[in-house]
Amino acid sequence: MFDSGRFAILMPQPPRPAANSQWVSMDPQGRAYNASSGYLTDPPKKAQDYFDQTVETAVEGTHGRLLYKKYLKVQGLPACEFKLTDGKHVVGGRLILDKTWVYILEFATDNKSFDTSLMKKFFDSFHINEPGK
Repeated sequence: MFDSGRFAILMPQPPRPAANSQWVSMDPQGRAYNASSGYLTDPPKKAQDYFDQTVETAVEGTHGRLLYKKYLKVQGLPACEFKLTDGKHVVGGRLILDKTWVYILEFATDNKSFDTSLMKKFFDSFHINEPGK
């Protein structure tokens, strides 16, 4: 279990920092597991609007298409899970809002290596250490 200080999550290998507050791990099949957190200087008034805009930007950025998007709760906090593809690759994502913090989880691979059960295990292992702070 990897602990960033703000959150903990199960990753297949010890992660490496990829950017400020972003951690990346790869499994032997080349699937990427990304977890990051960011401070929002202007927190959204409506979580669903924020999620819709963020997912739309992700779809546009990959020139792909949205396979699904659903809203849920993680530790009682508003969250959104989505899956998109560009035809060759698949990205599953989960966004969690905690007041002024956003947590972003991504599971990415080629179409042949995508495994929904591994994505779910990764997403479900996520835990905010001190929600609301």
